[in-house]
Amino acid sequence: MAGGHVLRDVHVEAVGSRIVAAADAGQSGLRTVRARQKAHGRVTEVRRMSERNPAHGAADERPEISLPPEVQMLQDVTPPFFPEGGSGMTIRVEWPPGHPGLPPHRHSGPAFGYVMEGAVRFELEGEPERVVKAGGTFWEPGGDVIHYQDANALSDAPTTFVVTMVCAPGQPMLTLVDEEELKERAHLRAPRPSKG
Repeated sequence: MAGGHVLRDVHVEAVGSRIVAAADAGQSGLRTVRARQKAHGRVTEVRRMSERNPAHGAADERPEISLPPEVQMLQDVTPPFFPEGGSGMTIRVEWPPGHPGLPPHRHSGPAFGYVMEGAVRFELEGEPERVVKAGGTFWEPGGDVIHYQDANALSDAPTTFVVTMVCAPGQPMLTLVDEEELKERAHLRAPRPSKG
C-alpha cells in the first residue's frame, strides 16, 4: 500500500476511541510504533507480537495488516537477550536545562527510549556519545553494558523522555557503577569528544 507500513503478526483492538494492541516480547524483539489518530488527536501504540507464541497462530495463517500512513515506525531492534521471567517497566524522565543525568549505571535487561521534547546526550559503553533529539529513539542491551550518559543536552530548555525497561526478576531497575569498576573498564569506553 503506497505511503503505509505493512506489519505482520499484529493484533489491534478498538476500545472506544482508543486503539489497544496486544504484544509479546520474545526473541524476535519488541517493535513499537506510535501513531496519531487524526479524528481524536490521541497517541496510540502498536506492538509487534512474538512469532513464538502459538496463541497468535502460524505466521503464514495470519493476514498482513496495512497501517495508515499516519503510523510511523520509530524503532525496530532485536536485543541480545530478554531476562527469563522479566517484567516490563516504563518511566518518564524530565530533566531541567543542563541536568547531567544519572551517574554511570547499567540495567538488568534491555531498555527502549523515546525523546518527547528537548535532546538527550546518550552514551553507552563502546559507542561514541550522541545527541538524540525530540522524536528520536535510543535503546540499550542491558546486562553488563555501562550506560554512561543520559543528560539533558540543552542548557536553555528542559528535556523529557520515556524509557521502557525489561527488568530481570529480583533485580533493581538500574544499578550504579562504582569508580573502581569504571577505571577497570575505561578501555571499553569510546574516545571522548575533543573540547575545542
